[in-house]
Parts: sequence; structure tokens; C-alpha cells
Amino acid sequence: MKDVDITKLTTVPFQSIIYYTSKIGDHCIRVLTNSQKISSEKEEVSKQALYDLISVNAIQKTSLLAQEGK
Repeated sequence: MKDVDITKLTTVPFQSIIYYTSKIGDHCIRVLTNSQKISSEKEEVSKQALYDLISVNAIQKTSLLAQEGK
């Protein structure tokens, strides 16, 4: 990865893997693949941010850390 110039990146690829059990008991995996545009324009990004979603995630993570005694 030494050859990658991160200042020239315009998108970041990512995957989410979801493991679940179907209603009939089958163990399943779903893989979602996407590519997200990146920006260095803070004001532009702030306008599009989903603050409700970010807040709920922060609350959930903080609660989990507290339960673990961290």
C-alpha cells in the first residue's frame, strides 16, 4: 500500500457482511458492497451528514463500552 497516494483518492470501497438466521432456520450471509465518494470540504459534508444516525450510533457504542466497564 506504499504506492497509494491518498490525496488523490476520490472514493473509498467498503463491504458490510451480515450474518443472520432465516425464518426457517437457515444460516445466511449477505454481503453488501459499495463505494463512497470522499470530500475534504467540511461544510459540504456537514450539510449531508445524518446526525440522527450518528447520534444513535454514538449512544449505542458508549452504552456498550460502559457495560464492559471501559
